[in-house]
Amino acid sequence: MRPGWFWHASQDSQVKTPAKLLDLYRTSVGRNSVLLLNVPPNRDGRISDPDTAALASFGQTVRATYGTNLLDPSGGFLADGRGADFRVEPRR
Repeated sequence: MRPGWFWHASQDSQVKTPAKLLDLYRTSVGRNSVLLLNVPPNRDGRISDPDTAALASFGQTVRATYGTNLLDPSGGFLADGRGADFRVEPRR
């Protein structure tokens, strides 16, 4: 989220943008890895407003982009020659 491990008021303008966070998400989670954000608390023990705003916008973007399950068994079918009647069943 920030240039270093700890919170500094002077770094409020250097918080990663939602677009940069989405790029990090795609190049980590999208490659079957983890995304560690390291969000430091400020001196009051709270997450700073710039960090909160960037994370909220990033979360909205991720939900808007990846929020629809394309393999949802209630509406999807595989177009691989098995026909439109073939349904993907959920694992039990």
